[in-house]
Amino acid sequence: MSTYDTTYNLTDLMTDFKTCADAAGICTVKLGPHEKINFDHNICYDLLNIEYPTSYIAEGIKEVYTFDMILARPVTSGSLQGVQVFDDDVVGIMSDLEIKMWNMLSCLALGISGGGGCKAHIPKHKISIIRDKGAFNDKLVTLRVRFDAIANIAVTVDPCGGGGSSSGCDEPC
Repeated sequence: MSTYDTTYNLTDLMTDFKTCADAAGICTVKLGPHEKINFDHNICYDLLNIEYPTSYIAEGIKEVYTFDMILARPVTSGSLQGVQVFDDDVVGIMSDLEIKMWNMLSCLALGISGGGGCKAHIPKHKISIIRDKGAFNDKLVTLRVRFDAIANIAVTVDPCGGGGSSSGCDEPC
């Protein structure tokens, strides 16, 4: 008999997302279109904004959610170094945000896989990161991240064929 949890759904995924964002040290987590988020006022940085996910059915048994999210932090006002040709502060913020992003995605992959750590649940080769400054306002450094999360069995039957056989489900990731 399979031990694969077929009840993991979008609600569980988003709950784990929030928990993992908190664990990674992200201060504000918002859900919705990026352009509707007020990137200047009434938020605590570091900010994570998650667009509403899209999804598709893969192989007839897996639901794959695609996420588009932004991690943001303002640049500190004023620099003791004067004009920075290389923009050291911005590069440092991008690095800090990227560490938080990887910690959050690792946590999320563990939650999706039930703690087994199967990396296939968030395929690393499909993660894209766009680093930017000034996309929403002049002082905001952002990482725009797009990734897939394979998080759901999209049918109500045993994905491994039912009965006493669980071939394919217990194979290592």
